[in-house]
Amino acid sequence: MLEVFICECYSYGVAEYLETTGKLGRLDAIIISSNWCGYTTDLKMQCRDERVGLFDIRDFMAALNRRVFWAYLNDWDDKRFKEQGLI
Repeated sequence: MLEVFICECYSYGVAEYLETTGKLGRLDAIIISSNWCGYTTDLKMQCRDERVGLFDIRDFMAALNRRVFWAYLNDWDDKRFKEQGLI
């Protein structure tokens, strides 16, 4: 069973993550439910390190059946993060 938090935040960052986990405890995934909302790159990398998935709804559905779902990156993020030396 996955513990998932779904939100509609304009920009979900480290402060929001700390507030969320402070109130709800450990999560397996966080889903940003709106196409015009998003999350910061810093938080995406932190969540990957903590084995917490951080996704929009489309990417969550793509990651869901993977063994290491929290590490899933869409093609655009994969390319961008490699170019920035983050992965």
